[in-house]
Amino acid sequence: MADTIRTLPTDQRITHHLSLAQGATKLGLILCNGRGDPDPTAMPQGKMPSRAMQFSQGDPDYSDMELPYTPITQKDWSGGRAQEDFEKDKTRYADSNAIDAMSGDVILGPKPNTSNVLASSTTYLSNTQNSQMGFLHPFTTRMSNQYHLHIDPAPHGSKSDNHIESQTVATRFQAPSNGSISQIKLWLAGTDSIRISIFKYNDLANLPGHDYCYAEWFVESIKGVPTGVGVSDHVTEDFNIVESAALQEYIFDFEYTFVSGSYYVLAAMSKKYYDPYFDGEITLGDEFPFQWGINNLAGSQLEYRHIQGYFWTLKWTGTYWDMYFYPDEANEPVQWSGYAGDFELPADSTYSLAFELGTYNDEPGETFFYKLRNTDFAVACPASGAAPKLYREGYHGYAADNTADQTIIHAKNVGQEAIGAIVKIVSGPGSTERIRWRKIVSVVTGASGYVIVDKAWNIVHTTSTEYAIYGTGTWTEITGHGLTTKLSDVLVVDDMVFFAQGEDVAIKRMTFYNSSQVWTPKYWTETAKATYIELIQDEKGVRKIWRALATAATVSSSDVAAWADAANILSFGTDITCGNKMYRITNIVAYGTPRIPFVLKEDGFGSINNGIYDQVPLAEFAAVADDNNGRSSLQRGVYLYLSMLNGLERYYEGRLDDIGPNRDQGLPNERSGYISHLLAYPGRMYAAIDHPTGYSSVLVYNDLGWHEIYRSSSGARIYSLHAQVIDGDKCDRLWVSLENGLIWLPVAIDPKKQSDYQYTPSGTVDNAWVSGNFKEIKKYFSSVIIYSEGLSSGQYVTVSYKLDSDSDTWKSLSTPITQSPSQEVMFSGHEVTGKKIKIRLTLYTSDPLKTPRIKAVTIKPVTRLPIKKSWTLTYKVDDNLFDLQGEKSTLSATALQAQLEAWSSSETTPAPLYMEHPHSMYNGKYVFIEPESVRPVEWVKDSNDQMVAIGQLSVFEAD
Repeated sequence: MADTIRTLPTDQRITHHLSLAQGATKLGLILCNGRGDPDPTAMPQGKMPSRAMQFSQGDPDYSDMELPYTPITQKDWSGGRAQEDFEKDKTRYADSNAIDAMSGDVILGPKPNTSNVLASSTTYLSNTQNSQMGFLHPFTTRMSNQYHLHIDPAPHGSKSDNHIESQTVATRFQAPSNGSISQIKLWLAGTDSIRISIFKYNDLANLPGHDYCYAEWFVESIKGVPTGVGVSDHVTEDFNIVESAALQEYIFDFEYTFVSGSYYVLAAMSKKYYDPYFDGEITLGDEFPFQWGINNLAGSQLEYRHIQGYFWTLKWTGTYWDMYFYPDEANEPVQWSGYAGDFELPADSTYSLAFELGTYNDEPGETFFYKLRNTDFAVACPASGAAPKLYREGYHGYAADNTADQTIIHAKNVGQEAIGAIVKIVSGPGSTERIRWRKIVSVVTGASGYVIVDKAWNIVHTTSTEYAIYGTGTWTEITGHGLTTKLSDVLVVDDMVFFAQGEDVAIKRMTFYNSSQVWTPKYWTETAKATYIELIQDEKGVRKIWRALATAATVSSSDVAAWADAANILSFGTDITCGNKMYRITNIVAYGTPRIPFVLKEDGFGSINNGIYDQVPLAEFAAVADDNNGRSSLQRGVYLYLSMLNGLERYYEGRLDDIGPNRDQGLPNERSGYISHLLAYPGRMYAAIDHPTGYSSVLVYNDLGWHEIYRSSSGARIYSLHAQVIDGDKCDRLWVSLENGLIWLPVAIDPKKQSDYQYTPSGTVDNAWVSGNFKEIKKYFSSVIIYSEGLSSGQYVTVSYKLDSDSDTWKSLSTPITQSPSQEVMFSGHEVTGKKIKIRLTLYTSDPLKTPRIKAVTIKPVTRLPIKKSWTLTYKVDDNLFDLQGEKSTLSATALQAQLEAWSSSETTPAPLYMEHPHSMYNGKYVFIEPESVRPVEWVKDSNDQMVAIGQLSVFEAD
């Protein structure tokens, strides 16, 4: 007969102090003290055990620490962007802007340099920038976190829950004539997001003093709800920009039409979230990070009025805050209580917001780069469809005898921009020197001019010495080329250049010759036409020029012939149809060993063998047929890289791998364009991302992941890339074809070893979400430690963070990181908590030749796991055991212990037990048990072999 066990809080006659059960098996336990006397309190409660540090071999690391103190460190960023969770891959990050993390450390990206090939523009109205200013810090008294101030509307920004945002500056002007603009130029610093508004107001009779408008008018216009007397024609646009610590020129695409004689307000608002730590004394005169360019010349011909906040202070009344503003430091404060319209900000006739309003003329548009005889060329094809323009970088020509002074080379009409550039002997006397280039240290201009080099030439030059000067950054237009329509492709073969102009316009070719010591171009128009052209040499060494006709979906080849002045040299053979003619050809490339023609199409790609097109059987290509499929491609190593939709595929021996920047988190919608160009470079590959209306960018792939090193302004498309190799110790240059002109970025295998490598003024890197592998647990974040090199007051880092969601606002820590090798900054108020955190680091430099270098980042969270209760039970083990009602147990001591041991084994009992107890605090728990010890008290060795013992076991609460 089984024992009767009653241990529930509702039972009347309790038989045991507690019971454990699984299924139909149930045991009742009598708790006891050390002497074996019944004791219901012999089950002290504890918690699951923990240690402060793991036991490990080797050097200790932060990862060796145990809960709850679990610092999390990132030491390597080389794995690239688009990572959502840090724990998935600790070498990757979420996103970046103007940052280089290819080598593992984080440094600033390359500084963009403009060229003289830019979209021309016409200025409608200009207020020249010649100085700068910013908002003076408005909070000059101590402010406790328990008080929250919100000012609405507020021309200086709004303050709520200890942060500042929406700092706004505006100016008023009168339109000098009827006219339209397509761009606005401003000079800004200290912000990464700007909102620009223009609106017209007409009722001058109701304007205070007729010189400036109520603050509420332009604040409401910034919000997109213009109000006030006579306000109309309101246009607002938001822009993300690369933040700069120093004042920098920004050009924004902004369309607006003005009416002559009407008055307008131009307002610029910094949307950057700013948390300046309002828990301490702020010195009067401190400034916000947001700065803007101004014109400080009085007596301007137009009426400019600058609305700003001047000096501010707060006074606690015991119920609410009163705000006071100071027209200047000498004047008495004027109280402000109410809305912005209840008071007037003083007009400042000395300082006015600097700006330039204008329109783009014909834009350079897509650019085709090529190199001929060590000289770089660019063909700019305007988006309007106008005739292309041909440019040459630097100079190219023929020298003269330099026997008298071998530290010079006779180069005529060279400009001063060539100082510091390279001159190289291309052919003729001097071209056989082991080092056939020199750096230019001085220039004597003119028709009889020459350049002086840093080291004398070993071989005397003659009139047959051909030279190239490159690395000047200046492009010279070459006219008379006869190109009339947008190019579709360019091919260089030996000393000839072939310009493909599509299926409707014949191919044009160009070469250069020596005409009275002048490198002179000449041209010929072929009869043949082509969309794409490629030079391919077969396994027998025979070279062919292959052409593709896109809409006809055919390819054919021609022998390579020498230049002829007045005759065609291209004679293409029989057309080869490539697959389904419904789908266009998008490119033709040489690939494989030996290299054979690979034809890329909207619906797939294939090779040409023995005059037959063989398409690679990849159904996924046909399923996503698109104009951009295969448009960008190159062979790198054994792989063929080709674009597909907004991504990039890597092909080898019938296998196609997706490695594009659209994988994982990809690029956000406003930056997710197609790959317009691919460029191979030692150890990496560059990709131009072209977004038709959003932000285009240059990404670099280091075989581990993608890194963004440059981002254009909104709407500035990127078409192509070109690497210009500069001999010597100077950085190479990456030329970028933007819709509105050419820029270049310095390129180096290791920028830190290049003395002339220039860094962009600022850049940001967003680490991936950090949850410490406990996504469901809310954590306390105490501080962040930055390990760095090269920090100072001129090269520093700021820290911002988000909690739990990307929709959260970035919150900035007020203490900048200026100390190397490490500096710890605390999160404000000991109240930063969340399940996960994302850190943004913004790097700044005031010297373009220096950069902060981030080597590691440690976040210090406290992760407290949900508490699991445990109890240590002391119970009686007796062959002659009586329950609390005096009934003798039928279970022997041996059987009791055997059952407990079986229940403690995960092999036999992986599921938890159910514990009942007369008190509700302990009743109804699912638990695991671990027997710890049994201490015999009495043992009678007779025929019954009876034992009395005291047992101990640990009971742990299950989930």
